Amino acid sequence: MALLIEIIFWFLFGVVFVTVFYANAYCKRNGINMNTFAGLLEMYRHAFSFKNKMLSCVVLTTVYGGAAAGVGLASLVFYARSQGCALDVVVHLG
Repeated sequence: MALLIEIIFWFLFGVVFVTVFYANAYCKRNGINMNTFAGLLEMYRHAFSFKNKMLSCVVLTTVYGGAAAGVGLASLVFYARSQGCALDVVVHLG
């Protein structure tokens, strides 16, 4: 069970990694400064208005897929604990 959770984590990490680099390349091509808040909102405006189909697909898949995977991962952890699996999830914030 722990191996499955780790595989899902690294897959999600890779998807986010690819998305950030693709969005950065798109912004550089179109003269958007992604390092500013206004530039980030401009990039999201392009993604949500479907000006570029690939950017929209990648960003929306990452945003909503990441949320769905997070809910799925939490469900998997709670299911494993209810079945008696000694799965210790330690979270350090800050």
